[in-house]
Amino acid sequence: MYIREILNYFTMTKIYLKVFLFFLASLCSLGSLNAQTQTVVVGTSSLISAFSPIVKSYECVAYEAIYLSTEIGYSGSISSFGFNRVDGTDTLPFDSVSIFMKQTAFTSLTAGNVDTTGYTLVYEGPFPNNGGIGWREVALDTSFTYSTSSNLSVMVFKHTQTATLSTPVSPRWYYTSVSSNRSRRYYGAIPISSVTSLSATNVLSDIRITVGTVGIVDISAGLFSVYPNPTNGIIHIVLHNSEISSLKISDINGRIVKEMYNLKDGSLDLTNLKDGVYNLQFFDKSKNNIATRIIVVKR
Repeated sequence: MYIREILNYFTMTKIYLKVFLFFLASLCSLGSLNAQTQTVVVGTSSLISAFSPIVKSYECVAYEAIYLSTEIGYSGSISSFGFNRVDGTDTLPFDSVSIFMKQTAFTSLTAGNVDTTGYTLVYEGPFPNNGGIGWREVALDTSFTYSTSSNLSVMVFKHTQTATLSTPVSPRWYYTSVSSNRSRRYYGAIPISSVTSLSATNVLSDIRITVGTVGIVDISAGLFSVYPNPTNGIIHIVLHNSEISSLKISDINGRIVKEMYNLKDGSLDLTNLKDGVYNLQFFDKSKNNIATRIIVVKR
């Protein structure tokens, strides 16, 4: 009996050691680091708007938009914010711009009056408009603490400024057309107030933000989402990067238990797997391992 207990002890120790080494190797493959700064871009379309988010062809402009947590991918302190400029012969700065941010559970917006409830004023001052194409951004006066537990809502006001002619004088900006109305806007001669009416639209202006992350950072966060974790056997995969092409799933012994090619958004059935810890390896089109995620199957 005593010998059997010793053998059982060493067997369990070996299993625990293997699990520990598995986790350690996975963390290394994620490129885990201490404090980092992440540059996040939401929107890569070539669509062009002459009315959003801020323009010179009207005296006053208001624009509100929701950016999903899956699009941002990182929690941390947002320290800068910008829009992607296309063109416009007017290159003078926007005189007075206010930027607000808040976290929200909403995923769409409807027409209605301006409402700053819950928002934090993070920037107030001129906004750059120098000539040419590219990002125009500002360092925030007050860093905004953001968590991917909810979505990011942004509201931008351009206060009264003498209107210029429209295209090709007034600057234009890149945007992405989304399936639901995740933004709303106003442009006109009347100064913005609580009775300013915003019209809902699917014009989601492309943004770039800088997020300062602290602690262990999963660099795969901006590439894809995998949930729930732990799982009872069904997981959902949402890809945020078109370069992701295939997936391999292995157990703690390194044995490949499932492979998928031409990977797309959808549900993945793992109910045939035993309860335990599994390693998900994501590969790009050149078959390079670009990210790793650990999941736990538990029923």
